[in-house]
Amino acid sequence: LGEYIMLDLGQETQVEYLMLWLGNWRSDDWYSRNNVPSMLHIQFYDDEWNYEDDILTFPKERHPFGVALSHPATTRYVCIEILEVYPGSQYDDTCIAEILVCGFEQ
Repeated sequence: LGEYIMLDLGQETQVEYLMLWLGNWRSDDWYSRNNVPSMLHIQFYDDEWNYEDDILTFPKERHPFGVALSHPATTRYVCIEILEVYPGSQYDDTCIAEILVCGFEQ
């Protein structure tokens, strides 16, 4: 909990949605052994470090989640912080297999 990943897009970009693959996707067995994020704090920062944010909850389901923004965010950095997890059956680490940031360049 409280761990985060900061993605640098290299320049300010209009982001319209994110795709998230939550958990360990090696197999169904690995998915159940590791923690899976259940609540994430997602923040979008521009070059001046102004930000917009949202807190989202997710069911424990092994499929990609699309997160459509209510309006495109002009951002350079995307920060995803883990607030809550579904506990794994064996390991106490929390996995996010993949993050896709989708939008268009200005």
